[in-house]
Amino acid sequence: MNIALIAHDKKKELLVQFSIAYCGILSKHTLCATGTTGKMVSEATGLGIQRYLSGSQGGAQQIGSRIACDEIDLLLLFRDPLNPKPGEPNEANLLRLCDVYNVPVATNIATAEEFTLSQDRVRVEEREEGGLTVTNLTQTDIPSIRIFYKFYKYDTNVYIGGITYTSKVTDLAAGGSCVVTPSHYLKGYSKIIKVAIYDTDV
Repeated sequence: MNIALIAHDKKKELLVQFSIAYCGILSKHTLCATGTTGKMVSEATGLGIQRYLSGSQGGAQQIGSRIACDEIDLLLLFRDPLNPKPGEPNEANLLRLCDVYNVPVATNIATAEEFTLSQDRVRVEEREEGGLTVTNLTQTDIPSIRIFYKFYKYDTNVYIGGITYTSKVTDLAAGGSCVVTPSHYLKGYSKIIKVAIYDTDV
């Protein structure tokens, strides 16, 4: 996944600590960030991060343009709702873009952990004969899983169209696997952007 990192000044250290805690998972993905946030996270974790301008100089707008071009799969936006400073990234614009282009966004550490931990709880693999194999990597049953995917052009690394499709798996036993055949999922032409886990059937 392409994951973008943004944090208001009072939340930068929290994002750094989050990135240290989940460095192993984040290292499996492609990261970008606004300037100061990216520098702090990279120095603390050693992760490779594409850095844009600082938020006050237009870095958030640069990431916003990538969202509008379907080039971001997940936005981690740690914001300070109580004491925002002038010049800090305008989260309203970023949230609107995420809503328009169906990009998952986490604005606090609890939601970010849910997105991140799901990567280690479920494995989704393409099958040669078509469809997907979904495996529960945990020792507990999972009531509901949703797989989000888009059409993707691999030779140019761009998404095709703005529609996000979903496929649902229910009651996946601990350590168990199942095969699903999602509608509109084409091997070599689709890309999974998120796997979400729910404690109830949704």
